[in-house]
Amino acid sequence: MSIVLFEASVGYYNLAKRMADYSFVWWSTKFHLNAGDVVYMYVGKPVGKVLYLFRVVEDGTKPDNDSAYYIDPHDYDLDLSNPKKKLALVSKTPKQDTSLKTLNAIAPKLRVNWQRYLRGPDFQIVTDYLAQSF
Repeated sequence: MSIVLFEASVGYYNLAKRMADYSFVWWSTKFHLNAGDVVYMYVGKPVGKVLYLFRVVEDGTKPDNDSAYYIDPHDYDLDLSNPKKKLALVSKTPKQDTSLKTLNAIAPKLRVNWQRYLRGPDFQIVTDYLAQSF
């Protein structure tokens, strides 16, 4: 099982509205992820925290109704050719601080960044912390 941390840019895609309307999202990624893999989603500033826990459920294409969640409709058209994973929402609104500052403070050698697998010397520290947060 892989565990990844992705960033949702509030200036690009309205993930909060999508999650209010649906319990899943089609997410563009070039990572090789399989059903059951874990995805933590960091929501960029002004939120600045990991707010969602997802599980990968399948590969596929984006549904037509997804275009309403792009801030710029042209970005939807550009994103159509990218590989997608269907992510099912497992949990939202963590119980403890999941800001980037906190994650880097508890695991400074990990150097958390975006669109990456969580690996490194402090891998288990961060994954345990995030698992307890949700």
